[in-house]
Amino acid sequence: TILVHSFKMVERKKEYIISLLAICTIGVVALINRCQVFTVDVRPNSRQLEAERVLKAKISRYPGLSTEKPWDYVDPFGWVQVVFHGRSFGLILSVTGLEIACVDCNFHIHEGTSCEDDALIGDHYWNEKLLDADPWNHAKAGKYTATSYTSHNVHVSSGIFTGYGYEDHIGHVIVFHGGDGTRIACGVLQEQLNPFHQVAQTNPEK
Repeated sequence: TILVHSFKMVERKKEYIISLLAICTIGVVALINRCQVFTVDVRPNSRQLEAERVLKAKISRYPGLSTEKPWDYVDPFGWVQVVFHGRSFGLILSVTGLEIACVDCNFHIHEGTSCEDDALIGDHYWNEKLLDADPWNHAKAGKYTATSYTSHNVHVSSGIFTGYGYEDHIGHVIVFHGGDGTRIACGVLQEQLNPFHQVAQTNPEK
């Protein structure tokens, strides 16, 4: 009797697992049909990704940006993730509405904690007591290329060290620059409670 009962329990568990896998498969297929999927691995061992800490900023138009040409069409929308590995971090972004065909343009974390007023943004955020030079001036730090106005531009850079850690960056702003250095977009970095760094990019609605 015990053996029969155990066998039935095993069979029920197998049926449950098979049903769960079927539901997951349907969900994945539906997701693939609805969106573009970008897989971004920001370190060699992707299994460790979920253990990392992440900040995320929602990007919008820079405060006080001119509505005259050439900035009249700029309407930034999207997000940036700052993925920390210890004290250094990588950047993942997906943003629309930036300057058209802006190649190797810059985005940096700044000293300010609000995107409401240009006067409060401040300069690049880095620890001058610990570092000899501004890490944001490095050729590979904080670069993006906008292929077109409407496309989502997924970009990754890694190994950035500002001299500050995860907690220090919470609440600071991240700023996007146009090709001539003009500040065109801004967002405030907030804690992401459920970080998942392999990006499934959809077309978000404004």
